[in-house]
Amino acid sequence: MSREEVSQAGMQSTQKETEAKTTASSARPAPAPSLTRRRVSAPPVRETVPTGAAQRRVRSALACLAALVCAGTAHAQPATQTGTPGTTIETAIVLPDIADEFHGVVAEQGYIAAHFATWHIEYQTRLSQNDRDYDVIGMIKPDRSKTRLFFDITAWVGK
Repeated sequence: MSREEVSQAGMQSTQKETEAKTTASSARPAPAPSLTRRRVSAPPVRETVPTGAAQRRVRSALACLAALVCAGTAHAQPATQTGTPGTTIETAIVLPDIADEFHGVVAEQGYIAAHFATWHIEYQTRLSQNDRDYDVIGMIKPDRSKTRLFFDITAWVGK
C-alpha cells in the first residue's frame, strides 16, 4: 500500500467513525438535568394604579354608589312613627323614590350599611301581609343577639 492509499483508507475510517459517533449520539437520550437546586426568585410585585380613563371610571362608579346610598338613606321614613324604625311590620322602613327591584335592593343594603355598619345579615326573606309586601332581614348585632329589620317594598316589588 502506498502512502496515498493508506491516507485515503485512514480518511475513510475517520469519516465512518465520525458518522457512527453522530448516529450513536442522536440515538442517546439527553442527559438528565442537574440535581442541584437553583434559587428562583419571583418577579417583583408591582402595584397598578389606575390612570387616565380607568381612574375616571373608578371615581364615577364610586360617586354613583355614594349617590345611591345617600339617596336611599336620606329620606327613609318608617311607615308609622311609633316604635323603633324597622323593628316591626307597623314600623317597616319605607325607602322613597325607588324605581325597581334592583335599586330597591341597593337602597336597602345602603340603609343597612349606613345605620347598622357593625351588624351582620343572617338571612333575608319576603313576607306578604295586609296586601303589603315586606323584606324581612335577620340581623346579628355585635353582642351576638339577633333582631329583624322590616322594609316595606310594596311600591317597587316586581318592577
